Amino acid sequence: MVDLSPTRSRTRSAILDAAAEAFRKEGFDRTSMDEIAKRANVARGTVYNNFESKEDVAIGVAERLRVVGYQHLSLMRANGADTLSLFESFFSAAGRSIAENREAFFYATVAAARGVGRTPTRPGTTQLFTELVVQGQQEGVFRQDLSAPVIARLLSALLTQSALQGPDASFGEIENWPMILLRTAFEGVLNSEWTTP
Repeated sequence: MVDLSPTRSRTRSAILDAAAEAFRKEGFDRTSMDEIAKRANVARGTVYNNFESKEDVAIGVAERLRVVGYQHLSLMRANGADTLSLFESFFSAAGRSIAENREAFFYATVAAARGVGRTPTRPGTTQLFTELVVQGQQEGVFRQDLSAPVIARLLSALLTQSALQGPDASFGEIENWPMILLRTAFEGVLNSEWTTP
């Protein structure tokens, strides 16, 4: 990734802000590149100079939310949060982000599966989850008969699935969907029954 000038960085940020708002209010399908440009107060060509397509903008919106989420998780880890709290916080934040930007996260998740759109300084989800599972195994929280990468891939797959498919119509609040999947998985990988303080 090429370093951006401060002006271009501000422009891209304004476009992403505008797109996130438009996607939330109008939905991804009803939001045009013209609408994004209008909300960002830039020319349509400026949007295309920074992003190849509306899907590319969606990837940028989702990645920016992911970076913030990973920074929050790093701060929690530095402050000594236990593994279950870290996962719960991460999946809750993901649920809120997915609920607010459903279609954008769909495109971003498909792109991430292809290795596209990730900020180079942000670790991959499976890598991060592996580190957290190792921490959890050291805390005696996770099963020892499964390797950390296996558990991490399971949890990463659940997060991916929650972004791609989402709940069925009878489920209700989409933001809770990733947590339901996480809790169900944890019952299979924890040493004991899940309990919330």
